[in-house]
Amino acid sequence: MNSATAVAETIGESNLVNHARRELERAGMYDDDADYGKGVVAGVVLDLVRTLSRSDADSGAGVMLVLSIFERVARFKTLSPLTADPEEWMNVTEYGCPEGVAGIWQSRRTPSAFSNDGGKTYYDLDVKAINKPTLAIPTKPVERKTGTTPLVGTEHLREGNML
Repeated sequence: MNSATAVAETIGESNLVNHARRELERAGMYDDDADYGKGVVAGVVLDLVRTLSRSDADSGAGVMLVLSIFERVARFKTLSPLTADPEEWMNVTEYGCPEGVAGIWQSRRTPSAFSNDGGKTYYDLDVKAINKPTLAIPTKPVERKTGTTPLVGTEHLREGNML
């Protein structure tokens, strides 16, 4: 442990922050030849860890839920199903449209999702379909009651399963 770690651990950082700092040091993230410069990535990671450690979601399940949701939104993934709401779809027909197709719309929420019917059905370029034609996936109805659509990826918590 170097002197920077020792000083930080004496000023009351959480166990999680101290653990993260030690692991980042051991991985060489503060070295002169670290990716993106000395300590740049490590600093961002520590900021995220500090924020997480100060949150109200301090139980194991709460932290796992926060991490799961954060990872999805940080990767531009949705937390609820796409809908046929016209506000979710932008017409990109002007950029090119195959012969026989009336139009092409792209999802504003999932940029890899495209529709030929204004969002009533869509296909997702990120969904791998081996030796199968691209399938149109029906979107969910626009009419939803707030709070009734479960977050994608949290089924295990509703069913009482731990991560």
